[in-house]
Order: sequence, then C-alpha cells, then structure tokens
Amino acid sequence: LEIYPQISALPERPLEPVATLGNFDGVHRGHQAILARLQEEAKRLDAPTMVITFHPHPRQVLRPEHALHPMMSLKERLRILWDLQVDHVLVIPFDVDFAHVTATEFVDEILWERLRLRAIYVGGDTAFGQERQGDVRFLASEGRRLGFATGVVDPVMAAGGPISSSRIRHALAAGDMSLVAQMLGRHHTVVGQVVKGEARGREL
Repeated sequence: LEIYPQISALPERPLEPVATLGNFDGVHRGHQAILARLQEEAKRLDAPTMVITFHPHPRQVLRPEHALHPMMSLKERLRILWDLQVDHVLVIPFDVDFAHVTATEFVDEILWERLRLRAIYVGGDTAFGQERQGDVRFLASEGRRLGFATGVVDPVMAAGGPISSSRIRHALAAGDMSLVAQMLGRHHTVVGQVVKGEARGREL
C-alpha cells in the first residue's frame, strides 16, 4: 500500500488508476463491495487500485456544531485498506479552503490532471465538491468528456436497509453490537493506549 498524505505528494507521472472516492469510515461491507468491484476492473485493465479519501471527515469541518465521532482513526482505516490489498491511497487534508473546491475543479485538477484515472467506482449517494455539487450523474458526464469510465455499485443490505457509516454509528451508540458486526463484516474494535489507572481490574 502506497500512501500519499496530500495531493502534492503524488508522483509526477500519473498513476492511471481505477479509483473510488469517499470517507470510508468503518470500511464496512458496502465499502468492501465497492473495493471488490474496483479490484475486478483494475485486474481487467491491468491498472492499480486507488482509494481517494479525506481527513478529517468533512462534516467535522463544515458542521462542527453537530458532533460526529468517526468509528476509526485514519491509521486504522489505512490498516484495513492494506488488509484488503488496495494499491494506493490518496488522503486529502480537508479544511475550509478545500471545501471551496468545486466539483469541476476536483475532477479536472485531481482526478484527471494528477491521476489520469482509467475508471471510478462509487456508491449511488456519492457527493463531492463545493456544496456537494458533484454526484454520480456529474461524474459520468465528466467521464464521457475526459475519457474515464464511471460505475455505480449497488448498496449492500442488512436488517432491512442499506448499510452506511451513519447507520453503523447509530447502532454503536445504541449498543447493538450484533447489528454493528453484521454491517461491518467483522467485530468492531476500539484502539487506544493502555495507561496506568487505579488498578481496579485486578480485583474483579
């Protein structure tokens, strides 16, 4: 897994990947379906795979009054993407300035000029660019203009509804760990540093 911590870290020669775009909080079964489709197409085209993601989560920057607690750290997200054999990850630092990049600028300057992507696969609810102007229909139109393919991966269903990061966060808050595991495709883990406390655990 090759990680690029910002756009300027990308190699000068475009990677020409098959890519996907999103926050990937949890890297849940819906995300995994997109990554599987990505790898299938990359193998067919003999191209590398790439995940384009953002850190911090855009909602943490644009709507700080509505507390959003990601399920995992960036480090954990990258570890799971490594486990899933993604070739490249571009982590775009998301701040107020980047929030003003229009969908057209994002496609022209990043997806095309810097990456020259071969294809992009996303979920049907994908939105990006200033005021979330860019959607699936926009991506498909831009792909026809520039020369890359656009594919939409159907949502994965669980317990009567589509799997999403927000739905998993709600299940976590409610303590429904069975549903969380069903949607993640694995048990939820909490990662942190063990520090010395009051040593009560040894008495339990």
